[in-house]
Amino acid sequence: MKNLLAILCVLLWSAISGAELTIAENGKSDYEIVLPDGNNELSPFYAEAGRMISDSIRSANGTILPVIQESRRSPGKKAIFIGPVKALKDCMPSGYWEYRIKNQNGNIYLYGTDHLWNKKREKKHDAFVLGSCKAAAVFAEHFIGAAVLLPGDKVSVLPRKKITVPADFQIQKKPYFQYNFSVSRSGGLWYDLYNSRLPHSWYASYGGHSHNFAILRDKYAKTHPEYFAMSHGKRLHPRLYSTQYCLSNPEVQKLILQNVIERLDQGFESAQLAQSDGFHWCECETCAKLFGESDSSEKLWILHRDIAVKVAKLRPGKKVCILAYGPTVYPPKTFDTFPENVIIELAPATEKQIAQWKRVKVPGGFSAYIYNWGWYQSSGFTPKMSFRQLQKQLQLFRKNNIRGIYTCGFGELPGLEGPAYFIWNKLQEDEQKQITDLLDFYCKRTFGMAADSAVQFYTLLDRQLQKTEDEVEDFTNPAMLRPEHQSKLICRRYPPEVMEQLEDYLKKMEINAGNLLSVRILRLEFDYLKTTVNALMAYRNFLDSRTDENFAELLDTLEKREHMIGELPHNQHSLGYLEGIRLFGGAKFTELLAGGRLYGKVSSPFCWDWRWMRQNQVKPAGRRIIPNNHPQMLFQQGLHPLSKEITSKPTIISCTADDRNFQIVFSMPEESEKQLMNNGFHVYFFRKNGGWRVSAGLSIKGPWSYLSRLEKTSAENNEKGNVFKQIHAPAYTVRTTSGKQGFTAKLTIPWKTVGGTPAPCEKIGFNAVRINKNTGIAYVWEQTQKQENYSNRLDEYGTLNMDR
Repeated sequence: MKNLLAILCVLLWSAISGAELTIAENGKSDYEIVLPDGNNELSPFYAEAGRMISDSIRSANGTILPVIQESRRSPGKKAIFIGPVKALKDCMPSGYWEYRIKNQNGNIYLYGTDHLWNKKREKKHDAFVLGSCKAAAVFAEHFIGAAVLLPGDKVSVLPRKKITVPADFQIQKKPYFQYNFSVSRSGGLWYDLYNSRLPHSWYASYGGHSHNFAILRDKYAKTHPEYFAMSHGKRLHPRLYSTQYCLSNPEVQKLILQNVIERLDQGFESAQLAQSDGFHWCECETCAKLFGESDSSEKLWILHRDIAVKVAKLRPGKKVCILAYGPTVYPPKTFDTFPENVIIELAPATEKQIAQWKRVKVPGGFSAYIYNWGWYQSSGFTPKMSFRQLQKQLQLFRKNNIRGIYTCGFGELPGLEGPAYFIWNKLQEDEQKQITDLLDFYCKRTFGMAADSAVQFYTLLDRQLQKTEDEVEDFTNPAMLRPEHQSKLICRRYPPEVMEQLEDYLKKMEINAGNLLSVRILRLEFDYLKTTVNALMAYRNFLDSRTDENFAELLDTLEKREHMIGELPHNQHSLGYLEGIRLFGGAKFTELLAGGRLYGKVSSPFCWDWRWMRQNQVKPAGRRIIPNNHPQMLFQQGLHPLSKEITSKPTIISCTADDRNFQIVFSMPEESEKQLMNNGFHVYFFRKNGGWRVSAGLSIKGPWSYLSRLEKTSAENNEKGNVFKQIHAPAYTVRTTSGKQGFTAKLTIPWKTVGGTPAPCEKIGFNAVRINKNTGIAYVWEQTQKQENYSNRLDEYGTLNMDR
C-alpha cells in the first residue's frame, strides 16, 4: 500500500530505453498539440494550455506547433495531448490537483483532475481544479525550460535549439499541499500553476469570516436589530470594530447554518464557518447564559460544533471548515473530539498553536491560515519573511500533516519579495530543493545579465530579515502591538550602511539590465523602502534629541517620501500598474502613505500633515513655552492619523505669569461658544515637589473646574499612563470671550495650588490639553511619542521656562 501511494504521490522519472523523443528542432517538428473535442466550461482552459505550450516552443527555437481539436488530428502526426482526449486509454485522476504526464507510442499525454466547483466564477481559473493545465505547466517547465516569475501570464523561455523528452517516462503526482491560495490574490493562471499557487476551488472560503455573510447588516439591521450584538446597552454599537451578532438568538443560529448549507448546495465540498473579525460577545442576558458557559470562546466552539453536527445530518459527506482564530485560536476545553465532517483551519498555524491541538481529535484534519505577507503587519509595505523562516514553516506543516494553506495577503512586493514567493512556492513542490539553488535560478531568469548583483542584493536583504526572525508577527504578543514597534523594527532591519550597500547592488543591476521590467519594479519598491527608512530614521533621531534642527530634517524626509509616492502610477484612490504588474498589491494610495493598514499604519510621523506643521511651526514634542512670549498651536493627542479638525479648527495657547498666578489662554478662532459646550481644558505641571492637573471647562450649567494630584507616574503604573486623583481645592477662574475672532477661554491658576511660586529660571514640566467631547478629538501641546501601549497617551511633557 505504501509503495502504491508513493507511485501516486511522488514524481516518477524513468528512462528505461535511454532514447529521446525530439519534440522540436531547427524549426521543424513531427508533433501537433491536440485538445479534446466539444465545447464546455473546461474547453477555454485546454485551449489556453495548448497555446501556452505552442508559444513556449516557438519562443525557444522558432518551431510552430499547431493547436487543434482531436477530430481534426492529422494522420500520421504525433501529438501532445491535453486533457481527457479519446486517445487516452487511462482513467482520469480524481485527487485534488492530481496530474500525470506520460509517453505512449511516441505520443505525450498531459492530463489530470479537471472540475468546475464554483459556477458563479466559471470564467475564472480559481473556480476550477485544472490538473491538465498543471500537467501542461510542469511539462513546459521541465522540458521546454519555461518559467513564470512575475505575476501575470507572461511565460519566460530561454533559447533552446532542441527540445527533447525521455522516450519512455511518466510523471504522476498528487501535490502534498492540496491548495495554496488566497481570495483576490491570484497572480494569473500561469503564474499560479507554474508556482504551485493552487486554488481551493472546492472549498467555499470567505477569507476568514462567515458570520458576516450569513447575516448581512444591510439586509437585517433595520428589520431585525435583535440579530446584532448588544454593547453598552445598544445594538449595532458604532464603536465595534466590525458587525457582531447576538449568537444566542435562534434565528441567528439558523441563518449561520443556512449559509453553510447554501454554499455546499452550490457544489462545494466544504464551507468555512467562522465568527466576525474583532470578535465582541453580545452583552445581552441570554447570551450571558448560553450553553451554561461563562467563557465566550467556549460558547463559540460549542455553537460551531453543534452547527457541524447539523450539517452532517443535512448534507452527509460534506465538510465544515472551522476557523481557529482570535477567541478560538486555542482548542475547546469542554470537549476533545469533533464530528467526522470537521476540518480545523489554524490561524495562525505556528508551532505554538499546533502543539495546543495535539490532544484534540479532528477527523477531517487541519489546514493553515497564515500571515506571511500583507500590509496589515508591522512591516507594512516592506519585506517580511526570511527564506529560512519560510522553509521552516513548510517543514512544520509537513511534520504535522497540514495539507492546505490559505495566505492572508500575498504578492504585494513582486520586486523586493519576489524571490521569497518563488522559493516558498517551489519548496512546497519539493522540500529537498536548496534555497541557494532556487535563488540563483530566480535571479538568472528574472534579471539576466544582472543576476550576480541580484543574488548579492537579495542575500543581504535576507540576512537582515534573519536578524529579526524572533519578531515574527504574533497578534497575541502585546510587545508587537505597541505603537512604536513598526518604526523600531524597520530601523533595526535597515541601518544606513545596509541601505547604502543595497543601493549599490541595485545600481549595478540597472547598469547591466536597467531596461528589464523586473529591475524597474524593484527600483520603485526599493525607493519606497529607502524613503520610508529615511523618514523613520529621522523620526527616531527626533525622538532622541527633540531639537528644532532634527524636527526640520524629519519634515524634509516626509516631504521627499510623499513626493516619491506621488510619482507612482495611481488613480484617484489606489495604486496602478506598471506594464501589467499591479504595484503594491493595488493598495489604497492613503495606505501606502500611512505605511500600511491596521498594525502596518505608522501614524507618527506618516499620518502627520507636514505642510501644516511646517507652516504653523507645530512641533509635536520637545516643545518649550515662555510666559509673555509667542502663542503656540496645539497638536493631536495620541498616535493616530491626524484629524482634519486639528488643522481646520486649530486651538492656540498663550500664557502669562507673575509671582501669584499663572494664566493660560486657549484660543479657538474658528469656533463659537455654542460649539465649545462640553469641552474640557486641562493644564499639567510636573515639578520636583509633585505633579498637578488643573481641569476646567464649559457646560450648560456654566464653567466648572477642579484640581488633581499625581499619584502614580506611568512608569509606576506598568506603562499604562499617569494616575491623578482629584483633590479638594478652590474653584479656578475661567473667563470666556467670543466674537469675530472666535472664542477664548482664559484660566487663572494660583501658583500656591500647584507647588508654589516658581524660582527664577525654573524649568517646569508642562502640558496643555483641550478635549472636545462632542467630536472625541483631543488637542495636546506636547504629544506623547514613546507610547508603550495605547493607554498612556499623556505621560510626556514639554518645558515651561520661567525666564524673567
